[in-house]
Order: sequence, then structure tokens, then C-alpha cells
Amino acid sequence: IVPLSEEKPVRLFESIKLTFTNKPFLKWCLVNCCSFFGLQMFLVAMNAMILGGMGMNGTQMAILNTCAFAPVPLMLYMFNKLKQRKGIRFAYQTCLLSFAFCILTFDIASVYVMGNDNLTLQIIIGCLGGVIGSWAIGSFFMMPYMIPAQISSVEEKLTGKNHSAMYFAAQAVSTSVIGAIASSLVYENIKMLLLESLSN
Repeated sequence: IVPLSEEKPVRLFESIKLTFTNKPFLKWCLVNCCSFFGLQMFLVAMNAMILGGMGMNGTQMAILNTCAFAPVPLMLYMFNKLKQRKGIRFAYQTCLLSFAFCILTFDIASVYVMGNDNLTLQIIIGCLGGVIGSWAIGSFFMMPYMIPAQISSVEEKLTGKNHSAMYFAAQAVSTSVIGAIASSLVYENIKMLLLESLSN
């Protein structure tokens, strides 16, 4: 039996210092915060986009959500295959592009572009965007667990120090702040500006 190597103890302030001086983690936090900002803006505006902008009812909204979330397990399997072949950076970039395309299709399928008499075509375009967007949905939930765990694992091999919890805590704090800014500050101000412009 091979004995387990003892982990070096890491004090709180040392853990904080190691976390916020780790360049790969800081780069990931920047990327994650940017993508989380877009995701949060989309999620808080999704009901308004589908029910208001696209003029659909609850049943039609459920169809679009099904197209977006049902293929996620298959998309995650394909994502991991692509990650193994092309690398995690390329795989994640394709997810960002698919998410942008999904938002674009929702905009195209709005009544402002399609008019009020093209509901079938709106649903088809929205469903297509949802399926393509499902490529990104799973990765947005998987990557925040995978990247800090990988960074922590490499650091432990190099230094013998394991403080993975601090990476997850720092990431959670940063995304919480970004989420609050996106949903409470940016979205609400944009909504109020639009309402004011429509009322004038």
C-alpha cells in the first residue's frame, strides 16, 4: 500500500494570497465574469424577450426552453470530446459563439423583426436558436467547477498545498457581484430607459 502524501497546511491569509496571485485563475475569473454577465442579462430578460418581444404564451415559451435544455447531456458529451481533441480554450470559445447565436435568433424571431403574423416561423427560429444555445448552457454550469479544480490540482502537484475551497469561494464572490451588477443595475436601467423612450 502506497501511503498518501501529507498536504501542507495553508493558513487563511496565505490561501487568499495564493489565490489572488495565481495568474491562470485571475485570467479565468475575468473570462468567467464576462460570460456570466452576458448569461445573467439573458436570464433576467428571457421572460420579457419571449413573452413580450416575441409575443409568445407560456406553452410556446416551454417549447423554446425544452429545445434549449433537453439536448444539454448530449451537448456536454460532445463538448468533452471536442475539449479532448482541440483543447479547452477552443471548446469554450465555441460555446460563447453558440450562446451569442442563440441570443441573435431570439432577436430575429421578435415581433419587431418578424411582425405579428409569423408565429410558426418565430417558433422554428427560436427552437433552432435554443438547440444551438444548449451547446453553451451545459458548459456554463460545468466550467466554473472544472477550471478551479484543475488549477488547484496542478498547484497541489507543484507545491503540495491544497486550498481549492478558496478558489471556489473567490469565484463565487466575483460572479455574485457581477450578477448583481448585471441584473440590478445594468438591466434595470436599460429597461427604464426603454420604457421612458416608448412612453415619449
